[in-house]
Amino acid sequence: MWVPIMAIGAVAVVAIAYWARVAAPGRSRSEAALRKQLADHTNICLWTRLRVLVLLNPLGGGGRAKRVWESVVKGTLHRAAIEFDLVETARAGHARDLMSSLANLLEYAGLVVISGDGMLHEIVNGLFDRCSGNEGRMRMMCDTLPILMIPAGTMNGLSSSLGNPTPADALLHLLQCESARSVDAYAVRSRATNVTRLDVHCVSAGIVADHDELLERRLRSLPQWARVALAPAIVIGLNRSYAGRLYLRPAPSQEGVGLKDAFALDADDQGRPDWRMIDDRFVLLSVFNTHRASHDMIFAPAALPDDGAVYVVVVRAGISRITMVRLFLAFETGRHIEFDEIEIYRVTAAEYRPREPGGVMNVSGETLPSGDTDIAVVPGLLKFVF
Repeated sequence: MWVPIMAIGAVAVVAIAYWARVAAPGRSRSEAALRKQLADHTNICLWTRLRVLVLLNPLGGGGRAKRVWESVVKGTLHRAAIEFDLVETARAGHARDLMSSLANLLEYAGLVVISGDGMLHEIVNGLFDRCSGNEGRMRMMCDTLPILMIPAGTMNGLSSSLGNPTPADALLHLLQCESARSVDAYAVRSRATNVTRLDVHCVSAGIVADHDELLERRLRSLPQWARVALAPAIVIGLNRSYAGRLYLRPAPSQEGVGLKDAFALDADDQGRPDWRMIDDRFVLLSVFNTHRASHDMIFAPAALPDDGAVYVVVVRAGISRITMVRLFLAFETGRHIEFDEIEIYRVTAAEYRPREPGGVMNVSGETLPSGDTDIAVVPGLLKFVF
């Protein structure tokens, strides 16, 4: 009896140490150094003498977002002769409501988002609501409304994937930028609720979704350090798996760092010749549009934000708790691709069909009930400054 308890305890200790390191934002350079670096690069840029809308989540990164605005972003916009209106979000869903209903939104030259991946998800879906779910209308609108992500959340996976791991990097890209660049999105449709969401970063089921559900909801009343320590220890200790069928439509090219050949999987049981299938129990099941899950977790090393594909990362049932801890430690350097237990596939669409109740799906911070879910790439839908 004591052996499994001690094993789980050891897993918990290692997981706590790891997640405490991962969840803490990377040490930023001093404010003085940031100001000096940015002052050397003030020139005519994409938004000089134009007006942008700045969206700030005052609670982002435990209050870090507001400090970043006051110490770095505001002064840089002034020096670059960029006019702005600032809106601080007051509640969950506020950014989405603003994007869907703000009367003068299209008068702005772009959006500056000072927060993490979750608020960007709200913004993208608010724009989607504004266009009544019409892809063509949204594409036209996004062509004239590029987004600059200033990393100020906890994980900052999207910003880091775009080459903006710090606020200084993001602002330097703005000051040197002549035009915004296209970034793919993907549509996530829940058949159970008939709800469609757009996203840019990551959708997960299994251990990653369970972790985020604990971190952001069930353990919400605890201090942040306690939530960050307990959530990974609990999910790795439980080592849950979920039975389901995963249908994949492989991208034409299957070459890339860490990729397995999706065409070698079982044939689709619905008679679709260009689809493949995995019927198994899953511990981890995530779909990425970018290579980083956070500023220091690399899930899909081959992923590019504009390659017309998403990357399905799978760990099947049967993995031990100790191996799972080692695997998650390896995500920090990208060496997880050396593990036999990890599978990464490049696809243009995916469908998940759970075969038992339980679990949740997490779409860049938004929780959806686990159920039949379809995912499809929308190439080049959004414009970002990076």
